[in-house]
Amino acid sequence: MQSTSGYLYMLSGAAVVWKSKKQDRVTLSSTEAKYVSMTLALKEGLWLQTLLEETKLMPRQSLLLHCDNLSAIIIAKKLKHSEKTKHIALKLQFIREMVQEGKEELIHVRTQYQWVDFLTKSLPAS
Repeated sequence: MQSTSGYLYMLSGAAVVWKSKKQDRVTLSSTEAKYVSMTLALKEGLWLQTLLEETKLMPRQSLLLHCDNLSAIIIAKKLKHSEKTKHIALKLQFIREMVQEGKEELIHVRTQYQWVDFLTKSLPAS
């Protein structure tokens, strides 16, 4: 079953960019699904950051990427691949480079405080 990725970018307390999308492929774990979602969010964030910088609306600063999957954050900060992550090596390297260069900061948030869940979770029937 394919997972759903979602992200939301806030600027001065207002939502400016958001997206919900079925992932292109089936992932092997929830951690991998979160990692794929983080990659999608980071690519969009870099575009938004460049737009804001070029229009002089905001100077370049680190993107704050909130994620409720601690394993995905740990994998992003590791410098080596493992047996379990070698099949997603390219996506891993992209996020790791952004973290190491200071362009992105990963922040763990508890699931109940994850704002983008409304983009990725089904609503109750009632």
